[in-house]
Amino acid sequence: MTRTVGRILSVSLLVGVLVVVAASGPVLGLGLGVSPGSLEFDARPGERQTRTLHVRNQSETACVFRVYVDDEYADWASASPKQFVLEAGASQAVSVSVKPPLSLRDGHDFLLYIVSSAPGSELRLGAGVKIPVHVSALGGPGLAVLLGGGAVVLLAAGGSVAWLRRKKRYAG
Repeated sequence: MTRTVGRILSVSLLVGVLVVVAASGPVLGLGLGVSPGSLEFDARPGERQTRTLHVRNQSETACVFRVYVDDEYADWASASPKQFVLEAGASQAVSVSVKPPLSLRDGHDFLLYIVSSAPGSELRLGAGVKIPVHVSALGGPGLAVLLGGGAVVLLAAGGSVAWLRRKKRYAG
């Protein structure tokens, strides 16, 4: 019975420490740290926005890091670099970009995964963290997105009007 109480206290202490660490900003995993601990984007559908994360190798050996999102978000959310090696104590800036689809009307939440493993690890065992990402969709598509295809139509229409005016001038 005493052994069970000791385990419960140990687990409670560990959970308490993790809650305090998570509330302080950066996210920590075994052998890695990431700052900031979450990302917020305010983007118009079709327009790209980028934020920077800082990944730190807190282990005592070199590690391979992979950064990715679930497949359903891979068309509009990405990270660069996607994979890198960090020596013990080293850090790396990672650019995270989102380009919400034109169909996105409200905010959306997903996770960005950062996983570390030993170089050459065949079993792909490692530690990782999940970074919450929130994307607020601001209104509809931005003017640049709308003009992307619309500018061609406007130029064609303007050219047609100019051609008709010239034709009238020479005919009359």
